[in-house]
Formats: sequence, structure tokens, C-alpha cells
Amino acid sequence: MEESSKMFRDDMAGHHGEGVKLAALVMRRLGHSVRIESSSFYWIFNFGPGDTLCCRLSEPSSTSMTRKKNAYAEQMTRPANVWEDVTFEISKRRDTFGHKIEEAEFRQWMTVALDLDVPDGDDIIRNQCGVLILGHTYSRCVYLKGLRVAGHGPDGRLYRYGYNLLAGRINRDRECMVNQLEEAQMIAIIWEQPILKEGDRMPTWSYFSKTRVALMLLLLIGSFHVPERVSCGNDY
Repeated sequence: MEESSKMFRDDMAGHHGEGVKLAALVMRRLGHSVRIESSSFYWIFNFGPGDTLCCRLSEPSSTSMTRKKNAYAEQMTRPANVWEDVTFEISKRRDTFGHKIEEAEFRQWMTVALDLDVPDGDDIIRNQCGVLILGHTYSRCVYLKGLRVAGHGPDGRLYRYGYNLLAGRINRDRECMVNQLEEAQMIAIIWEQPILKEGDRMPTWSYFSKTRVALMLLLLIGSFHVPERVSCGNDY
């Protein structure tokens, strides 16, 4: 758990190697029990001395493993198995500080990943740099390779629409893109093709506000050509 298996995967956002540990820390602080079943071990997270996050590994008994494997061989469904799958179990803590996870809370957690919270096909427009999401539910949402990040533009303002960027890096706290100038450049490209090719699907031009600061920055440094209809608009 000291490095990321996604570090050299261009199609995935993680690369710091801290996602699981931070997620376990947050869940424990919120009063939930956290256990992972993987590689024939139970990974149980808890707080040690000085409120240090600790992970205790315990191995199922051979009798338990044999019983589960035999039962698995006879089942028609596809349950998770500790010896070949990875399972995250988040539940109520056993002490008085824990609380039950409600369905609404769980569904809110699902909004951090587009694979779990898929936009309507009529509300998305794709190109080589990413996806423009027009649906109101995804307003102000920014994703990097399908995972949610903070929705602030390079000028500190909130975006009106949703974006899924296909390239870039995120900081350790998943608060913002490491290179926000690159973020602005990709969003400009995301807008270019829809404006030129799918004008009938785009929002009315009266909705365009707030683009000028971010996109004009690119024009000033002279490193990227922003289409005139984008740079003169007012909202992104």
C-alpha cells in the first residue's frame, strides 16, 4: 500500500499511492468500520496510539477457506471471494460512536465516479480532450478520467457545466489539477468542436459568462489558439 498500480496508466487518474489510506482515514473519522478482503487476508483499519491510522492483517483459517471455496464451487451466483477478489466493506462501528450508513449517503458517495453515476447520453459531447456534460445535475462538476475533483476554474470561479478531462494530474488532496493552465486549455478545446460542429445542441449564447478571464489568459501567453466564438463568450 505504499505505491500506486495506476502510476503509469494514462487512462486512470490515481498516481500518488495514497487513495486507499486516505479513504480509510476519512471513513474511520466519520464513524464507519472499514475492512478490505483481498489476497486471502482481511485488512482491518483502526486507530492506534496517538490517533495513528493502523491496518491489521488477519488470515482466514484454512477450515474457513476450504468451506467457502467448496460453497463457491456449488453456487450459481458470483459472490466476492477473499482469495481472488478485492472487497471494500464499510459499515457501522461496533462502539457507540458509529452510525448506520443510509442509502442517500451511499448514493452521494457514488457521485465521485462517472462510472457509477453515468450522465444521460443526450447530455454529453465528446472530443479528444474530454467530455462536456450539459446536464444540470453535473453543473460545476469537474472529473479527471472519470473521478471527481474540485470544480473551480483557473480564475477561482465555478464552472457552469460539467467536464471530464482525459489528461492531466491532480494534487494529493484531490482538490485541483496540478497544472490549471493545462486545464483551461483542455476546456477550451472541449468547447471548440461542439461550437463548430454541434451548434444546435449547445446552450443559447446568452448563458455564456465567466469564460473571459481563463481563456484570455491563454491568448495573452500566445501558446494556444482559442476559437473566436469561445474566447468572446461569457460562460463555460
